[in-house]
Amino acid sequence: YFGTWTKRKGIKYLCIVMARILSKMPDLCFDLYGTYTDKKKVLANFPADLHHRIIVYPQLSGQEIANGLSKAKVFFFPSQYEGFGFAPVEAMACSCAAVITRTGFAVELCDKQEALLCDFEDIYDMEQAILYLLQDSNMCLRIAQGGWERVRALSWEVNTKKLADIYTKWLTDYHHPQPS
Repeated sequence: YFGTWTKRKGIKYLCIVMARILSKMPDLCFDLYGTYTDKKKVLANFPADLHHRIIVYPQLSGQEIANGLSKAKVFFFPSQYEGFGFAPVEAMACSCAAVITRTGFAVELCDKQEALLCDFEDIYDMEQAILYLLQDSNMCLRIAQGGWERVRALSWEVNTKKLADIYTKWLTDYHHPQPS
């Protein structure tokens, strides 16, 4: 997980789902990046016997987050609302297979190709999606690859050029209108 520790980010569902998964998979660890909240406050939302397998990083540099995400197998983001949603894009750019809700950027993703998309509050589906990716390395790799391919064109350089091209075309059309 990568995001602030706020209700809007779906932390209620994150805690329920990840507690269940950690209980089922005793060798699994769960990293939370950029919570901007005290570790004790975050851990208080999980059963005490799981605390040693949950690592909370309240604040990290962009490079530290990228390093952590690049080591992760699955990225879970049950957000209830995103304007765009940079966290899933960053995770997908680091080759994480994403399990996310349909909000922000995720609305435009192809389910089961670029990410596994879940409905809001569907705890069962979220849990099953994560377990599926953790247990099927081929599917996990395929989703990670599809996500990476989807977001690699989302660079500032590429998109500012596209915007500049649009403005140039508008100016050309304005100065040289087509006869009607």
